[in-house]
Amino acid sequence: MQRPISKRIAIRPEAIELSLNGELDAQIRSHSLLGNVIRYRVEARGVELVVDVLNRSAADLHPDGQRLALSIDPTALCEVA
Repeated sequence: MQRPISKRIAIRPEAIELSLNGELDAQIRSHSLLGNVIRYRVEARGVELVVDVLNRSAADLHPDGQRLALSIDPTALCEVA
């Protein structure tokens, strides 16, 4: 992420993408199956994030402890007070 951040930011969990290759290395800490959504708690650079992924197939389910990459569209970031 190359955008400088001077305040707190908010981002919707579904705006973060998990992949094998990406901008930001992360590790899955836990996951919950919520019907058609898999909710992951991931850690990246010491920050815990929530990531929601549509549960379309077994390929969308990653085990706890797996290292992946995060991709975040900079336009999805919203600075908050």
